[in-house]
Amino acid sequence: MRKVLEHYARKEPLQWRKVTVLPASAMVHFTHRPHTRVGVACPVCHGEVAAMGVARRAVALDMAFCVACHEREGASVDCLTCHH
Repeated sequence: MRKVLEHYARKEPLQWRKVTVLPASAMVHFTHRPHTRVGVACPVCHGEVAAMGVARRAVALDMAFCVACHEREGASVDCLTCHH
């Protein structure tokens, strides 16, 4: 977070490096918006990034992880919710 705040203070754009990349073969359309709208906290999927010196993949973001969360939270598990 320190580097993010330093860039913000200098009004410099951030150069993001993806930590998690979903393969095109998964045909998954993911957007953060519906998750943030219902209050899913960032650490649920990204781990405790604020405590990391360098961002790393902390959670296996695979179909089993997502379906388990959708079932637990009562979200749709219809295939077309994510695959289209």
